[in-house]
Amino acid sequence: MKVTGRVFHAGPCHSCGMQFLLLPSDERELVAWLCHELGLKLLLSDALAGGHPATASDPIAALPESLPLQARPFQPRGIYELTFWHPGWGVNNWDPQRVPDTRDHVADILTSGSAAQAGVDAATLLDPARTPVLRLRRCVLRDDGSLEPAGVQGMALPARYQPAEVLRLRAKTERWLRRGSTRFAGNHPHLTRESSHPAPVYARRHATAWIHSGGRFYF
Repeated sequence: MKVTGRVFHAGPCHSCGMQFLLLPSDERELVAWLCHELGLKLLLSDALAGGHPATASDPIAALPESLPLQARPFQPRGIYELTFWHPGWGVNNWDPQRVPDTRDHVADILTSGSAAQAGVDAATLLDPARTPVLRLRRCVLRDDGSLEPAGVQGMALPARYQPAEVLRLRAKTERWLRRGSTRFAGNHPHLTRESSHPAPVYARRHATAWIHSGGRFYF
């Protein structure tokens, strides 16, 4: 089975920290490390069955074969995020002792609408703000042919509300990605938009080959 789209709206996006360039071949290497070496499970969707998430028995085969395209308003064009979970973490059981804000209420409304449209009960979805997870925000192929960088996230919460174990795993994953990457400066000639505060981007080996063959990235 393949990873499918997410119904749950995770609320405001929190900083991903380091930026990475990964093609699907690079993603397969990362997923092999996370699942086969660290014991994480790749979620096929955010739907729960009997309180349990659907996980991929073969995580490599379950991965999307191509990168998502630049989204249109209310029109996703691919799988934009991969979610990883450990059975020891539980589901929808994390209480961050945080007062919900307006953005959280908007996310709840969007989730309820999406769930109704998908014909599921919002209460039967995995909530990334209440479930310890590790998430990969995938690279996006923009309309101009450039790549928008990927990033590693934990839960859909500010870092100070997340379990220490999730934060350690996120940092460990970023270190693993950096070790096998080529660093490109924020003012690299293959950058399609120069930031006023250039930051490095770390490209995994297949993405690096793509850049050296003329590929461009957006930051």
